[in-house]
Amino acid sequence: GCLNDVWEISTEAGHRGRRMWNEATCSGRSPSPRVWYAACHASYGHWLVLGGSEWQFDVPAEAHDFRALYVLELREMNWSMLVNPGPPASPADPDDPPWAVASTL
Repeated sequence: GCLNDVWEISTEAGHRGRRMWNEATCSGRSPSPRVWYAACHASYGHWLVLGGSEWQFDVPAEAHDFRALYVLELREMNWSMLVNPGPPASPADPDDPPWAVASTL
């Protein structure tokens, strides 16, 4: 199934001169497990995650909001979810947040 874990690599050489990957411990409200999402590093040490899908064909047991924008603040490793702050993005779908249009460009 899908995962929602976060990994980081040490920039210092570890055992036998190799860099090591470690699973990061994060706090806050993380995104649900997903695949096919968009992610990027934004300015000031924030990682943004938008969209995605579950890897399944059945109706999920719990509701998932794949239109929400999640932000990982990298210094504190704390997740938050950006709430739709403005009016609908288009009259075609009033439930779309304003950033949904930009994510498809």
